[in-house]
Amino acid sequence: MTALWYLLLLHKAYYDAEDRRTLSRNRKRHRSNQSDYERYIRQRRIPRCSLLPPERSPWRRVYNSRDPQAMITLTGFDFVSFEYLCNLFAAYYNDFSPWTDSEGYIVRKKTKRGRPRLLSAEDCLGLVLAWTRTRSSLMALQLIFGMTMTPVGKYIQFARRILVRVLKTNDIAKITMPTVEKLEEYRTMIAERHPALPDVWGTMDGLKVTIEAAGIILRSQDSTTVGSVTISSPLFCVLLLMVPFLLLRLIFLAALMIVQLLTGGDWTQNWRMFIRLMA
Repeated sequence: MTALWYLLLLHKAYYDAEDRRTLSRNRKRHRSNQSDYERYIRQRRIPRCSLLPPERSPWRRVYNSRDPQAMITLTGFDFVSFEYLCNLFAAYYNDFSPWTDSEGYIVRKKTKRGRPRLLSAEDCLGLVLAWTRTRSSLMALQLIFGMTMTPVGKYIQFARRILVRVLKTNDIAKITMPTVEKLEEYRTMIAERHPALPDVWGTMDGLKVTIEAAGIILRSQDSTTVGSVTISSPLFCVLLLMVPFLLLRLIFLAALMIVQLLTGGDWTQNWRMFIRLMA
């Protein structure tokens, strides 16, 4: 039964992959038949003539309104947290250039001459935080921040590198294990709410985190996500991983015993073999 199910799954995955290859060929054939102008207007870019200036963009409207609901919806931070992070962010933003050297590292600005930036430190930080909330939709970010696609991509890259420098040296942002007293407190709280989880000290429910899917052969059409995460002690994890293995072993040995009994085998001998294999 398992082998049949696996063959059916491979059959479906093969034809799904074949359909995707056919669609890809049709898309390439359609693109090759387009003129230069048709390709230009399908680049998924919004030109400057269709955008508001950055100082009058929807993002500036949200930031100047001081409404916490709008700020959390767009960036994931309230104004207090955003301004705390922006104070750390602005020091690097004002001293470094978004252009990189030959090795890909951001460099310090050599001169203060030239045209001033259209984006402030608040705008750049809001851009990268909104980018994390919109699943990397540059088209939407162009409309929200009043920027064309090339500056949007460049400043997102610049802001990400600054955030790495800022957060890796900040004690609040460090990922550390709680103290033993805190772990015991968490374990007690979770055990009172979920009696079936006595050794768990951390739970996260209601998540929908996108993870890396399998290869092209067994990949599903829908996105692969994690719905919930449970963190437990090492012993509990080991026992939990042993359960499916023991069940499969038990099913296999039971099927083996049934076959031997139907073919006239000795029950005592089969039972002894069963105990020996389970051990």
